[in-house]
Amino acid sequence: MNWAIQPWRRSPFIWQQRALSGARIGAFLLQHGFRPMTPAGTALLDAAIADPVAAIEDPASLWAALFGRQLVECTLDADAGQPRADRLLADLSAAARPGVALTEVRQVVYRGRTLVMFRYLGQRHAFSVSRQGSRLDVDAVLSGFNALMAHLAHPCRGFRIDRPWPPEGSANATAYLIVTRADRFEAAARALAIPLAAQPVRRTT
Repeated sequence: MNWAIQPWRRSPFIWQQRALSGARIGAFLLQHGFRPMTPAGTALLDAAIADPVAAIEDPASLWAALFGRQLVECTLDADAGQPRADRLLADLSAAARPGVALTEVRQVVYRGRTLVMFRYLGQRHAFSVSRQGSRLDVDAVLSGFNALMAHLAHPCRGFRIDRPWPPEGSANATAYLIVTRADRFEAAARALAIPLAAQPVRRTT
């Protein structure tokens, strides 16, 4: 196996090396808090294991098959105006199990800072994101989401698949995030060769 391949593209090679199948991977993820994999998803993984070279050009379809509705795809660059960190927060919250119903989710600029503000059970929360031109500050949103989950004693956390950021303005520049139970997922990701980015924790206010 050519280990010079970027880590986020290696997964199907490692699955083949470990003699895994779509059904075995699906059963493993089911034990780790994910929903049952669809037959189409299982078939997609089997095809990737049979021919890993054909699968590595864009592994996003594999991630969608693995994680289903718990995968959140996020466009990195805004078409116009401010990147919408509030929308990403809403998508992450909707992917949690059990769901977290946030209200009044909005993004505002206050005294030169960009804030994501929201309510949960009537209580106000907010966190800041950096202003990076048209690029969304994904990690700040993920940190704010994880801080909220910790504050609520919710079992889910958000994780980001570790892959290089494309240049600003690149076509299809996308971040891929997974919302799942935190207690066993990092070990499961290592077992399936899914590289995860380190994520600092930020406190909500």
